[in-house]
Amino acid sequence: MDSPRDFQKTTGGDSEKRSPLWWVAPLYLAQGLPYGVVQLMAPIYFTAKGASLTAIGASSLLGLPWTIKFLWSPLLDLFGKRRTWVISALLLLIAAIGATALVSEWDFGMTEWPAVGEIPIALLVAAAVLFVVAMLSATADISEDAIYMDALDKRQQALYVGWRVTMYRIAMICAFRVRWFTLRAKQTGRSGMASRLFS
Repeated sequence: MDSPRDFQKTTGGDSEKRSPLWWVAPLYLAQGLPYGVVQLMAPIYFTAKGASLTAIGASSLLGLPWTIKFLWSPLLDLFGKRRTWVISALLLLIAAIGATALVSEWDFGMTEWPAVGEIPIALLVAAAVLFVVAMLSATADISEDAIYMDALDKRQQALYVGWRVTMYRIAMICAFRVRWFTLRAKQTGRSGMASRLFS
């Protein structure tokens, strides 16, 4: 387990000399982006791929890891340091979100796929990748919140809680806007990295 002293040493020393905002803001921006990708974009993706209404409604279950993350939160303190969990989870998140591009490219333009019941295998694979994104994000959230609570005193926690919420919401808006940009790019015939990642 990390102590507040250990964390401050790795983030630049005495917190009185350097505002915690420099790490609070990006930390919670990183927290909100995966949530926006899964919760806001999954239903749109499933709809665009012709999923049934049942499958589209079931996509809300992809957010379950954020609800039940308390179940494995004690394990993070037992095995490894919080900083290690945060860094590892964020690196894996980058890979997992990148994998959504591969899934999207694999599915793109195909009209018929093998199905399990009424659900095409391609959609099941996409759902599995998004669920991994949710699991990794929820795991990172646990350690990030613990670092926030340990590194700051109660006065600082109250001072920066507004920044936490603001950065989280900005990240969700960015996720939604990237999807809007992708749809617009497709409509106008333009292509780019965003359309590959989120098509």
